[in-house]
Amino acid sequence: MLDEQHKAFSFGLEVHSTGGDHHALDRLSERLSLGRRLRSMKETWDRRASEPVRVEEPLSASPSVIQGVGTSVAVFLGPTTSGPRNTPIHVTSFFEYQQTFGGLDADDTGMSVRLFFENGGVNAYVIRTDSIDDGLRALTAIDRFNLLSIPGTARLPRPAATKTVAAAATVCEERRAFYVVDAPASLTPATVTGWKTNLQASPNAALYFPALQIVDPFDPGALRDVPASGAVAGVIARTDIARGVWKAPAGNDGRLQAVVNLTRTLSDADQEHLTAAGVNPIRSFPGRGIRVWGSRTLASADVADWKYVSVRRLLLFIEESVDEGTQWAMFEPNDEPLWHAVRGSIENFLLGLYQRGALTGRTSEDAYFVRCDRMTMTQDDIGSGRLIVLVGIAPVRPAEFLTISNMTSVMPPA
Repeated sequence: MLDEQHKAFSFGLEVHSTGGDHHALDRLSERLSLGRRLRSMKETWDRRASEPVRVEEPLSASPSVIQGVGTSVAVFLGPTTSGPRNTPIHVTSFFEYQQTFGGLDADDTGMSVRLFFENGGVNAYVIRTDSIDDGLRALTAIDRFNLLSIPGTARLPRPAATKTVAAAATVCEERRAFYVVDAPASLTPATVTGWKTNLQASPNAALYFPALQIVDPFDPGALRDVPASGAVAGVIARTDIARGVWKAPAGNDGRLQAVVNLTRTLSDADQEHLTAAGVNPIRSFPGRGIRVWGSRTLASADVADWKYVSVRRLLLFIEESVDEGTQWAMFEPNDEPLWHAVRGSIENFLLGLYQRGALTGRTSEDAYFVRCDRMTMTQDDIGSGRLIVLVGIAPVRPAEFLTISNMTSVMPPA
């Protein structure tokens, strides 16, 4: 069982096992409503957790092993030199991007895609669009994506940028994706926090500051300002591949490649101010390069569960993996043999994550729980073909501040 120092993150899945279409609770309001309903029964779950479930007959279906879904597919929205409009095109290199969308131009889309691949990204979709709303609608043609970058936000007036962030974050919440936000280029360390307070709070978005400077491809003797989201998305993808989605894409793993400088130089005081406000600093350190130095989401201050990028993205990964990995349960009789099999399938998946270091706890019982029984479903749920699963985990959280104490013993003179 999870002890008091761990916070359980809960979500529900709805599977019509007696007929109808599969439906996941993928709208945020529905998931939150279900979560409130299930969390209100916590004492009952704890009591029932130790009770055995009798399985009188074997399950007819053969439960499949849950495979983790991908976490590092990025989407870029914005104008390009050429290519089809409002149509997602998959690319796996900047060379492929150039074949469809042409070379670099004055807009930031191409440079952001290039920085994504230069920083470790391997899969991306590009949507050529002159309208953010049209581009966001085009996302429906993509089966699954994980990261969203709209570099043009940096060139927008502040009110328009605020509106763009709200629309994009809402889409990411609906699609279990994560939005890497660029601040308007005119903002300073002193003003970006004020702009951030006007943004729609979202656990599925994070703001990075400041913008980057690279060698201008049109004038090699000059530097060009580029929004940070493409490079940061590359760092996130690289960290996912090398360390896992539960590792914060910052610090030692946050070094930016192909970046020469920053548009603003941040001091230690700036860093502390930005981090406290939920803005992720990007800093330049002598001899250590330019690094992402923050990992906080745009979640509201009263939603501490989703404070960190890595924690939120881990939960999105688990939700999507479990949702996809339990579709074998479709049309099975909605009773205890099915519930037992579903619990076992999800528990095996979470055990693998615990063994890889994604979850914290002295034992696996401290790290997660899975509920799927009459305590998570009413008779109406069962009769309506809804299979509701409750999963709680204790995620690993990043260390943001390190305090070093030094004590020197001074011996008195002999």
